Amino acid sequence: MTPVPPTPPTPPTPPTSLTPLTPLTRPARLRAGARVAVVAPSGPVPEERLEEGLDILRSWDLEPVAGPHVLDVHRQFGYLAGPDEARARDLEEAWCDPSVDAVICARGGYGSQRMVDLVDWAAMRAAGPKVFVGYSDITALHEAFAVRLGLATLHGPMAASVPFLKDARHRIRCGPRSSSPSRS
Repeated sequence: MTPVPPTPPTPPTPPTSLTPLTPLTRPARLRAGARVAVVAPSGPVPEERLEEGLDILRSWDLEPVAGPHVLDVHRQFGYLAGPDEARARDLEEAWCDPSVDAVICARGGYGSQRMVDLVDWAAMRAAGPKVFVGYSDITALHEAFAVRLGLATLHGPMAASVPFLKDARHRIRCGPRSSSPSRS
């Protein structure tokens, strides 16, 4: 007799209806006087751009504080704002600091995905929700905040990014831009 090959396992039946995603937790809104930490999880930040960004945040009645390694540059890879461990530690310490209400990234670039697994997400979860802002390379962190903390974050302007600084300078000179044409 010829042996009969085993029957392959039956694939699982797909669900008949999709289940809704678990809603993400939204952090509290920032108020005047809120303390915001500025960190550099990706690329290096020129000091003059950082200082200008911090001044803009102060003009919004926020109290910015720069992370300890925000101005670092990696010795071997100059496109990184310091070693992966230092960038991860800055993010974690800013998040876990009870006096900090928000964490704003200084800029994007490249590198946040290199340090995402070095962060103690359990400690950050225990610290509770806060505002987190950034875009570009910071998208890797937005994903981690959603998946690991169940937290909604803001894909928004970074404190030392050229577009943010340029727009803020324009608003200071010309006033807020109108969202609709003026009617005279």
